[in-house]
Amino acid sequence: MNVGGAKRGLELAHWITAHHPETKVLLAAAVAPEADGILVLDKPYRPLNLLQHIDALLKA
Repeated sequence: MNVGGAKRGLELAHWITAHHPETKVLLAAAVAPEADGILVLDKPYRPLNLLQHIDALLKA
């Protein structure tokens, strides 16, 4: 999802984890931000990398 407007992707991810801690969040970014515990997948990525990140997220 491309986030525009007042909230950027990382801000939205922090809001989601603060208000819905049971929700798993994975960011995909061309330039990886400092994510403070939020898993970030660097773009461009291969399908196997995406699957590995999702697997790690679900096991966390």
